[in-house]
Amino acid sequence: MIAYEYGFSSRNAARYLSLNYLIQPFKNLMDENKIALLAAVDASYLTEDEQRMLWEIVGRQGLKIKPVYAEKLRKESGSLTEEKIAEILEALQVKNSDGNAGVSLKLPKTICNKYFEGMNSQQMASVVEQALAAWFERKEAPVV
Repeated sequence: MIAYEYGFSSRNAARYLSLNYLIQPFKNLMDENKIALLAAVDASYLTEDEQRMLWEIVGRQGLKIKPVYAEKLRKESGSLTEEKIAEILEALQVKNSDGNAGVSLKLPKTICNKYFEGMNSQQMASVVEQALAAWFERKEAPVV
């Protein structure tokens, strides 16, 4: 009846009702039209803890939750850890990127916390590039 009253399908009504299970930060993204409905629906099937871990990773790495990410995470719900969420997002990001695809590299959480706290993925890549450039310059320098 609600769907009919508002002019959309019963399937969409069910989708909108499932959004009630999202944590507030994801609801805010929906209100701001910064997350697709299908991605938000899939995220709503994650536990609150899983949603909070996802929110932390998305914020830290500056990612946008695409429906393909959320669908894969939904399928893994119940066994998700922060590391597993990051691994899924990273694998899908590399798989779906264009041209400059890159390589996935897994670092221990202690290193990430020590050197990359508060950085998004672009900032982290910049730091790694600068560090590698400095390391290779030093390696090529003659030892006296």
